[in-house]
Amino acid sequence: MEYGSLAVFIAGLVEEILFIIPSSPLFMAVGFFMIPASLSFWPALLMVLGKMAIWGALGITIGSFLIYGLAYWGGKPLIKKYGKFVGVSWEKVERIENQYSKTKVDELGILFFRAIPIWPITVVSVFCGAVRISWKTFAIYTFLGTIIRVTITGMLGWYTGAAYEAIGGRFEQLELYGTISLGVLLLVGFYYFFIIKKGKKING
Repeated sequence: MEYGSLAVFIAGLVEEILFIIPSSPLFMAVGFFMIPASLSFWPALLMVLGKMAIWGALGITIGSFLIYGLAYWGGKPLIKKYGKFVGVSWEKVERIENQYSKTKVDELGILFFRAIPIWPITVVSVFCGAVRISWKTFAIYTFLGTIIRVTITGMLGWYTGAAYEAIGGRFEQLELYGTISLGVLLLVGFYYFFIIKKGKKING
C-alpha cells in the first residue's frame, strides 16, 4: 500500500473516531490534493477508487465500530446522556426502530445513508448499535456505502482542482495579455508625451 493510500486509511479511521471531523470536506480536500487536476474523468475516477475510496472506506468502517459498540452496549442511558453531541436522541432512535423491520430493504438503507455525503455518518453508527444490527451486516453495508461516499467526495475534490487549474490558466493568460497591453500603453504614452509634445514645443 502506497503512502498516499495509507494516509487516506488513517484519515478515515481518525475521522470516524473523532466524529467532530466531518468526512465529506475531509475527503474533498484529499481528492483536491491527491488526484492530479490534469487527469481526465475516467483516469481520475479509477485513481479515486484505487487510492482513496477502498482505503478510506476501510478506515471509516474500522473506526465506526467504536461508536457502534458504545451504542450497542451502552444503549439507552449512554445515548440519552451523550447523544446530543452527535445529533441523536433516544426518542429519535425509538421512532426509527419502530419503523425498522430488519428486512433486506431496510438493511440497504444503511448503505444508502452511508453513501450520502451530506448525511452525518456517525448517526448511522449510533442507530445501528442502538437497534443491535449484527456486526457483519453493519460492517458490510458500512464498507460498501462509504466506498460510494468517498468516491463522490473525492471526485468533487478532483473536479474542484481541475476547475481551479483551468481558471488559474486563464488568469495567467489574462495576466500576460494585461502585461502586454500595459506595455503597449506605456510605449504609446511615452511616444506621445516625450516625442510628439516635445517635438511640437521645439517647432513652436
